[in-house]
Amino acid sequence: MAKRKPAERISGAELARRLGVSPGAVTYAIKAGRIKRGPDGKFDAATALRDYQRSQAKAPGPGRGHMVAPSSASDDRAEDNCPSCGRIRDLQYWRTLSEREKYRTTRLGRLELEGTLIKRSVADETIAELGAITRGLLEGVAASIRDDLAAETDVRRCGDIVDGEIRLVLEQAAQQFAAIAGEALTPAGEDFSDVEDEREDDDGGGPD
Repeated sequence: MAKRKPAERISGAELARRLGVSPGAVTYAIKAGRIKRGPDGKFDAATALRDYQRSQAKAPGPGRGHMVAPSSASDDRAEDNCPSCGRIRDLQYWRTLSEREKYRTTRLGRLELEGTLIKRSVADETIAELGAITRGLLEGVAASIRDDLAAETDVRRCGDIVDGEIRLVLEQAAQQFAAIAGEALTPAGEDFSDVEDEREDDDGGGPD
């Protein structure tokens, strides 16, 4: 007499793979009582496959759709049957990107008008000008204190001379930096009053 082969025990993930469904569909079938898990947490392969397929055959049409989670392959097949679906999805994607770019451009323009945004070209020019000022002031330090240092014999006094000149240079640089920064933030010759007048007219807040 031939020895009976022991029943094959498989996991839920393996059962889903053999059935061609998602793991969620297997979980749903367990909760619905259509298949049963053993004490070890696994399934009898033959029994689970048979019970699941029978429950699917008995289930009404609309109910089956809730058992199987849609896959990317099914989406591709659906687009093959509906060629315009993919184009519609692409159109929505590009429209969203376009709207985001318009919002970003509008927001940047608003910030620039309000004076809270500086153009990159203005910032670059300002930084270059500050660098030139700093270099010019530092290059003049040696010439300014050369004679004083040559006539001084006290080392401590020499240090005071150098320290005082550096402090003076830093103070001059700070004053010039502040002036340049102010000009960069409020460029001369630009008047946005007409823009504000148009905004008031649009809001109904202009003069009668």
